[in-house]
Amino acid sequence: MSSDDLKRLYISKLYSGPAWKKRVEKMPMDQVTAIYLSHLVDGEMPNHDEPPLITPVVPEPRLELPPNGRGPHANEDQFPMY
Repeated sequence: MSSDDLKRLYISKLYSGPAWKKRVEKMPMDQVTAIYLSHLVDGEMPNHDEPPLITPVVPEPRLELPPNGRGPHANEDQFPMY
C-alpha cells in the first residue's frame, strides 16, 4: 500500500458514516493530504460541510412588566384614535 492509500484510509476512518467514506474516495489527493496533516497537527476532527442534524433552539427573550405592574399599553383607552 502506498502512502497516499494509507492517508486516504486514515481519513476515511475519522467518521463512521458511509457518506463520508464515499466522499473520501472521490477527494483529490491534495485535499486528502491537507485533512490528514491538519488532523495530525491539532488532533481534531475536520469540519464537515454539512449542516448539523439538529439546529439549536434559542428561546425568545421574555418581556417583563414594569415595576408598577402595568403593561406598556395600560393607558391606551385614555387616548382616542381618530
